[in-house]
Amino acid sequence: MAKDGQTLTLPPLELMRRYFQHVLPKGLNKIKHVGLYAAAHVRGELAVARQLLGDGDKAPAVVRPPPPTEPEPYETWQEFMTRVLGVDPRQCPTCRQGRLLLEATIERIRAPQEPKS
Repeated sequence: MAKDGQTLTLPPLELMRRYFQHVLPKGLNKIKHVGLYAAAHVRGELAVARQLLGDGDKAPAVVRPPPPTEPEPYETWQEFMTRVLGVDPRQCPTCRQGRLLLEATIERIRAPQEPKS
């Protein structure tokens, strides 16, 4: 299929050239970005799987779950802006003593409904 959705007829040599662009040379492996080899799982699930599999000849090792870690402290957008800019966005820009209150009004937009018949 071509990009515009139409079919494309190629001579055999051009077809083979395009096909073999996707074949890796001998000795190279395709990097997998899914499953246990995904970056998100390398330290967690992949390590556990390796422990469970062991070296193949022995019984699987006993896996202990990692100790719970404390969550990182949550930083509000106001704290972030104060840290980055050095100015508290909640402080009054005129007198620098009062605090500004953020008042947001959110209106819900609905698509027009068809009349029921």
